Amino acid sequence: MKLNELNGAKVGPAHRSDHSCAAIVEHIADEMKKKLVSHILTLDSRISITLDESTIHGRSYMIIYIRCDVTGNGDVENVFFDIVELDHGDAESLHNALKNSLHLAGVNAEFLKRIATDGAAVLTGRQTGLIERLKQDFPQLQSVHCLAHRLELAVADSLKILYSLYHQSTKNAKELEKAAADLNMQILKIGKIFTIRWVSSSFRTVKAVLKDFPVLARHFRIATEDNSYTGADRAKYAGLLKHLTSTGFVSDLAVMKDVLRELQGLSLRLQRRETSLVDASRHIHQTIEVLAAMKEIGGKTESKIQASITSGQLKNVVLRETQPKINKGQFYQSIIDNLKKRLPDSELVAMLKPLNAHFWPSDRSELVLFGEHEVGKFAKLLGEPATEAVNEYRDWKLQGSQSFQGKTLKKLIIASSTVLPTSAECERGFSACNDTDDKTRNRLRAQSLTALLFIDLNGPPIENFNPVPFVKSWIKKGHRTSASWIPGRRAQPAESRAVWSILSP
Repeated sequence: MKLNELNGAKVGPAHRSDHSCAAIVEHIADEMKKKLVSHILTLDSRISITLDESTIHGRSYMIIYIRCDVTGNGDVENVFFDIVELDHGDAESLHNALKNSLHLAGVNAEFLKRIATDGAAVLTGRQTGLIERLKQDFPQLQSVHCLAHRLELAVADSLKILYSLYHQSTKNAKELEKAAADLNMQILKIGKIFTIRWVSSSFRTVKAVLKDFPVLARHFRIATEDNSYTGADRAKYAGLLKHLTSTGFVSDLAVMKDVLRELQGLSLRLQRRETSLVDASRHIHQTIEVLAAMKEIGGKTESKIQASITSGQLKNVVLRETQPKINKGQFYQSIIDNLKKRLPDSELVAMLKPLNAHFWPSDRSELVLFGEHEVGKFAKLLGEPATEAVNEYRDWKLQGSQSFQGKTLKKLIIASSTVLPTSAECERGFSACNDTDDKTRNRLRAQSLTALLFIDLNGPPIENFNPVPFVKSWIKKGHRTSASWIPGRRAQPAESRAVWSILSP
């Protein structure tokens, strides 16, 4: 306010405290949410929800996102909806908090048709989990277990020895850094493999081992001759060097890097904001096909490493010949089997696939009746006329033109794109929450935190923000304007100091 006053604005004596600032921010957020909800209900847009629970500064919160068509023209977006402080982290508290949040915003819980979670027991427990409690109220509720988390469960193997070695010893880490400097290389930090949250980190770790291969070899070799270590430690390093420089270990790393590169790409595609459940299914099947092909002909890294093995050196480090411990064919097949097991097409996916032309059969005789049962079933789930939807669908697929999408069919197609495949948006929301509710503001009220996040994550940039409607609604609610007179003593100006003339001429 003081800065605005110095710039010539007539701001008056009001609204200069942090309490006034919080009240204004909360008002703007409330007005934005009311307008959003009213618009969505007017459009009769189908809503999907994703939520997650986490602890921030010792307090338990539930974050809620909605995914819906925000314009009526198929412009589907993920929208931050609310963050609620929880008294307890049990399913009953989550259930009550979710229903209360929707009720306070004016959203009838009957609009809740689909929900995506990360699969935590408190959310998906078969007897008393949140999903089961919601299904008791709304039997037609469809739930999705976050495909990104399920992908992580499908990726399981072990390469933890480097992590335990370097993350548990400052001395080892410093010596590794020195070895890298001696070789004029940029050392990459060795991360923990296969037990981190996202498969992308596993890929970066394996990539780091291969990139810094000579650094690791040099450090292990020096450590075997360092008398400051005990005999047992020197023997351990000798064993590590022997293992690291074996052709079998290098070959195994190459196979793992090729596999993890594909899985990293899949993981990132699943986490994209625009990815729908059907898109995710297509990406998964495509990755399985690629891995099946690589099982037969090998991957890019494997081809390069095999050339080094043939020459007997990798980045000027002499290799000794051993047999790989990973059976390549079995390893690839195990990954493929785990993907199929962990990421099968659900009944909901089967209903949605016919609405995506990518999955249509190329043979016209197969196309004639293809997907009509599923489309009718999905229409009933949404409360739309099934016969009308099937007829419009038949015209669309057989005529082969977007212009043949009828009104009911268009609703189904838009609704199919609102189904969230992951809860990754909640992860991004909690990251934004940590940036907002930082150490200097870790006692923000839940209401203030929600308001700040709603404006930050959903609101337009400042150059596109029109404050006039919010000022009018603020005054209409009986609040003072900034220029209004406030009775009582006014704040006295700060006592002048001579040093100010030097610091601010």
